[in-house]
Amino acid sequence: MTHTESPMACQVLMSYDGTLIISLESFQRGNNLNYIDELAKVIRGKLPTRTLPSDDTYDLFRIYAVLLLAKGESVTPEDVHNAWVAWMASRDPNHPSLKPFSDLPSDIAASDEPYADTIRLIAGER
Repeated sequence: MTHTESPMACQVLMSYDGTLIISLESFQRGNNLNYIDELAKVIRGKLPTRTLPSDDTYDLFRIYAVLLLAKGESVTPEDVHNAWVAWMASRDPNHPSLKPFSDLPSDIAASDEPYADTIRLIAGER
């Protein structure tokens, strides 16, 4: 996916098949960012674009920011998955990955690694 932000702070995503996805989500909501929102913005900004979900992930990245503050450099892919489950449970209660990390297929579990790596990297820079 390619990612750009318009001056109005909405996100426009283009999938590999050319489908445009417009998300009204923004880390500039009202331009009143608090420290959690600032960290969420940093985490999102350091992740490879190809790993970013296409939905509104504003609240998910806030949870990742809390993980950064609570666990810092000791955050694990399992922690990231648990945060994602907390977020996804209200969005899609039947999602097939809403299960303990240890029960995930290895390719799905591996998708949490870039998030854990990024959170650890940012924690080490603080």
